[in-house]
Amino acid sequence: MPEAQRAQSAAAQLAALVDEAKERLDEPVRPPNLLAELLGRVDDLVYDYFGLTKQEILLVEDTVKYVAPSMQPTSSMVPIWRPPTKKDRRAYASVLTSSLAEWAEPGSSVSVALIARDDDLTVVRLRLCATADRAAYEEQQIELGKALATVAEAVDTPLPGNLHRLGNLRVYAGDDLYMVKPNRMRFWTRSAARVDAERIVVDLWH
Repeated sequence: MPEAQRAQSAAAQLAALVDEAKERLDEPVRPPNLLAELLGRVDDLVYDYFGLTKQEILLVEDTVKYVAPSMQPTSSMVPIWRPPTKKDRRAYASVLTSSLAEWAEPGSSVSVALIARDDDLTVVRLRLCATADRAAYEEQQIELGKALATVAEAVDTPLPGNLHRLGNLRVYAGDDLYMVKPNRMRFWTRSAARVDAERIVVDLWH
């Protein structure tokens, strides 16, 4: 249930926003992104009304953007199964980094890099580092076979023949963590990044 005081405040702001929207949308000249801006503010206030957490907000937005359209696709490309774009991958990395930062010791951070990919699989490397030394997200172009060989060497055992069935393989090697992920949007949403972060924390606790 919504928190009463928080919900009342959000409801009052929503009412004021509706009045503002009526005035601004009737203006003869208005910014081209005005409607998107107003709808974004509405979303934020609705989330606030219901007291949603960051993780719940990510889940709602990913459901609206990817899951719901995939239930009744309007074309042959089902949104949740399409390959992620570079923008999608960058958004995933951003949420993964910020989520892990919530659990990291003060002064510690994680840098994320995509080191190899093809049409089917992607290899992501996470590296533990000092916050001051954290590198920005980058995408490298190592041949996928070489990247998988590096992962296999880290665990000193052959990798499974069908990596797709694993969904998300995690291999730890010193300060590095390698993740082998299917190259489909289902595994690259922001809510998936949050889940991956939680799984990594559980791994480290054990």
